[in-house]
Amino acid sequence: MDANKSWPSWSRIHIANANIPADLLEDRSVADVGVDGLCKVDLIVDDGKIADVVAAGAPFAGPVYDVDAGIVLPPFADLHTHLDKGQIWPRARNHDGTLETARAQTRADTIANRAAVSAALHFDSASSTTRECSMHDWTGFSLSRAQGD
Repeated sequence: MDANKSWPSWSRIHIANANIPADLLEDRSVADVGVDGLCKVDLIVDDGKIADVVAAGAPFAGPVYDVDAGIVLPPFADLHTHLDKGQIWPRARNHDGTLETARAQTRADTIANRAAVSAALHFDSASSTTRECSMHDWTGFSLSRAQGD
C-alpha cells in the first residue's frame, strides 16, 4: 500500500490504519476488538462521506491516506441547553443569533419580567441549596470509589 501524509484531493479516498471504537462498527467481522475497545480498520471515503469500512490493509486503487493507528471518531455535538433561555424564548427571541442580541434580549426580559422580590427568592433558594451541599460529609470520597473500585 503506497500511502502518503498529504490529504488527497480526490473524491474517493482510502484512509488506512484507523482505530475506531468497536461500538461504532456495524459489521464486527471486519476487525477484531482490541483490549482498548478499538478496532483497526480502513475507511473508504467517497465525496466526503464514509462509504465503506474494510479490514486494515485492504487493497485500494486510488489515493491512500495513512492515519498511522490514529483514532477516528464521528464529529461531536454539543447538546447542552440553558433551561432559563428555553423559558423566555417566546418573549425574548434572538432573531439574528448573535451573542450581543442574546445578552440584550435576556437583560430586557429580566428587567421586564422579574420583580426584585422574585430575584431575591431565586437567590435565596440557590444559596440554601449551596449551603446544604457544602454541609455534606465528603470524607472518604475518592476518584477510585467514584469509578466503582
